[in-house]
Amino acid sequence: MDKMEKLRRFESYFSILRARGIIKTQGDLATLIGVSNKSISAAKNGNETYLTESLLSKIDAAVNYYTAPATTEELE
Repeated sequence: MDKMEKLRRFESYFSILRARGIIKTQGDLATLIGVSNKSISAAKNGNETYLTESLLSKIDAAVNYYTAPATTEELE
């Protein structure tokens, strides 16, 4: 996957989490997925050392977790 596609995914994930009220800042995202603020900032700026598939996978997992429909057990 090229740099622009990774950056597009990052921005999309960030926007989804922000729109849902799960995060407000880059720092919130860093805390949510357990990485440093520096890593999020560098990734958002397109630094390929930080904009890795591993980072995107962590953000993707958070998006899936926080945007998944509630299960029957959670609603009871």
